[in-house]
Amino acid sequence: MNFGIFTTVLFGLFAAASSQTILSPGDVSLVGYASDSPDAFALVTWVPLEANTVILFTDKGWNCTGFNNGESVIQFTAENAIDAGTVLEYYDGDEENSTEWDVLSGGVSFSSSGDQILVFQGTVESPTMLYALDLTGGFETCDEEMDSRTSTVPTGLVEGETAVTWEHTDNVFYRPWYSTSATLETLKEWMTMDKRFIRTSSWRENYTLPTSFRALNGSRGYKNYTEYIPGTAPCLFLSGHDGQLEPADIDDRHHGCYVDGQCVWNKTCSPQSSSECRAVTNNDENTQDIARIAADYFEQQTGQRCHLVVSRLARNKLDPNRELDEAAMGDADAIAAWQDFHAYATQATTAIENDCGSGLTIDFHGHSHPEGRIELGYKLSDTQLNYSDADLDDLVHTTSIRSLVTVSGANLSTLIRGPANGANPSLGSLFMESTLYNNSGYISVPSFDVPYVPEDEDYFQGGYNIEQHGSEDGGTVDGIQIEFPRWLRVDKPDYASQTDMLQAFGFTILPTFLESNYGFIGGVCPEATTAAPTATAPSPSPSPSPSPAPSP
Repeated sequence: MNFGIFTTVLFGLFAAASSQTILSPGDVSLVGYASDSPDAFALVTWVPLEANTVILFTDKGWNCTGFNNGESVIQFTAENAIDAGTVLEYYDGDEENSTEWDVLSGGVSFSSSGDQILVFQGTVESPTMLYALDLTGGFETCDEEMDSRTSTVPTGLVEGETAVTWEHTDNVFYRPWYSTSATLETLKEWMTMDKRFIRTSSWRENYTLPTSFRALNGSRGYKNYTEYIPGTAPCLFLSGHDGQLEPADIDDRHHGCYVDGQCVWNKTCSPQSSSECRAVTNNDENTQDIARIAADYFEQQTGQRCHLVVSRLARNKLDPNRELDEAAMGDADAIAAWQDFHAYATQATTAIENDCGSGLTIDFHGHSHPEGRIELGYKLSDTQLNYSDADLDDLVHTTSIRSLVTVSGANLSTLIRGPANGANPSLGSLFMESTLYNNSGYISVPSFDVPYVPEDEDYFQGGYNIEQHGSEDGGTVDGIQIEFPRWLRVDKPDYASQTDMLQAFGFTILPTFLESNYGFIGGVCPEATTAAPTATAPSPSPSPSPSPAPSP
């Protein structure tokens, strides 16, 4: 490398490529950073890049008028066109770095006591700032004394959106078991949330960064608290207990008050009763991402996509799997978000009925019961699951899969705990027998092998979501609640168990269940007249207008 040439380049005398993509703030985000050997970083581009596009990176701080002196500048030059969503990685001193990377000045040495990395186009003297990540715990102000580790918010960037600051840690990486698909607006917001990143003082030997992200067509409701990704298959995924937004202007939910024999749900009542009016406010960890990833795998297998509705509010702010009073506790913003969640779900089930005649809502949840089974809820109690097949069949009018008994022609007991190799396999048995990625399958209840809940064991039978968006009270879209055990959900270096289970679910379990019981064969609904399209992001259906916040 001719250092003199690159010094000249650095100070603004290089000629721009004949054609390149001119980027704006927010067109790129940082998804990885490491200050432990080797120093490294990774960037995702949200827009396509033309060949010859140049992007510059530096650990120089910004002092309100320009860059501080010293430190390194690294250049990326695209040799070919690059798709939107692609992740670009740089490792200092790694011979496997592509020829698209050059160190223009300085030695790459991010401080292990905290540093920043700034992304820009142009020149050091006249930059267009694109993104900033600070890991010192906060940006400085213009009147504060600066050193080599600190920076103000670069000109043209917005703190919390395109200029992100987190408490110091040596290394941060986007969690590899988290989803990489959402609306573009949500994807960009994820990159500002430290809870979606691994923060570690050790190198990431056990982790692999995503190679790409995918922006999907969709809608977001009031204040972006709800997201709807329309689908093309006869299935709807709901995620209501794993939102990550905790706006300060929505007070936390708490237990209700027991007054005159009934629960009063508001945020000012007293005294609260945890025994009579208990409110659960903890998230079902990772279930939002499980639902999103399952939808991706199903699409890869079938060429069609399940509808998806996600509450992005944390459960301590809203619980959409409850009736409105308990769910929102009178908060105007939470009420609007609850209304959006169920309006989107109704829109999806209506589309399923119109396009396919019948279908299935799956509500994603998580539990911590010591038995560690996958629990399938059909709005039947653990006591009812202990009934004989004949007695269970008589409960068809009280279950959330009432329509499926008519659509499939099978008995209720068969649909709930029939064998995986039968004409109408149950979902639990398909989990049990799914050995493509796991030699032992996934123990589930109810299923052919575990037909009922053993005495004195806990079990979730399904809640408000499948009551409203299943077929118990009519309609032809059924509802099943899936409760995933903690060992399939929690963060850990060995996240392969979750990946294997979701691949099994998306590639084999759900396609088999829909084919056998709903006639969804080869990605085609039984009432459809044309072949399924190739796997592309679906066009959004007309979405409900965001709900106005009601008067408090």
